[in-house]
Amino acid sequence: MKHTIQISDVPECFLECSAVHICPIGYLSHLVLPSLFRQGQASTITLTAASGYMSPSFWEEIPGVLSEITAFITSEKDIRSLFQGRQTDLWEMAAILANYGPEYILIETTSQGYCLFDGISGKKWRVPNYPSIAVDPTGCSNAFAGGFLAGYRQSYNALEATLRGSIAASLVLEGSGPFFALEAMPGLIDLRLSALRERVQEI
Repeated sequence: MKHTIQISDVPECFLECSAVHICPIGYLSHLVLPSLFRQGQASTITLTAASGYMSPSFWEEIPGVLSEITAFITSEKDIRSLFQGRQTDLWEMAAILANYGPEYILIETTSQGYCLFDGISGKKWRVPNYPSIAVDPTGCSNAFAGGFLAGYRQSYNALEATLRGSIAASLVLEGSGPFFALEAMPGLIDLRLSALRERVQEI
């Protein structure tokens, strides 16, 4: 399995994309790819942290990873690992990371859904997981990231984007295979969004 993507690996046509999500890969890839896409047409870049560098030993390198992205997505486990011995409050951790550049920090918690921190306004929200019947968690985090990016580009509202990410993850969780979520009943997404909006908590 290849863990590092070189600049030469990126097809030139990819640089014409206006929005990009970078999945968890190696540290060096996460360091160079945002800058590469910014030199192209990308105005929105989201990135999901890779566990390999979310540790205290990479603390000095983290600002370089975050400096050119729109939103940073991480798990509670990984962010706590990164801040080990420095901070224990999730919102304080998010605020510190936001100072390095991202407009938004999103933390997938172990039991309370998603924490959304707006680095510009300082606003904080908890967006719960939609109550799904869990069948297969494979791909849920990626579905969240994709739902967030699509939602953000549609509305440029990070809270709405987080809701859409949570709903996307809930659909993927309920089945197996990469195309399962595409079979969702018409209108189901809107119904779930309406139900989930009522459960959002502004902190």
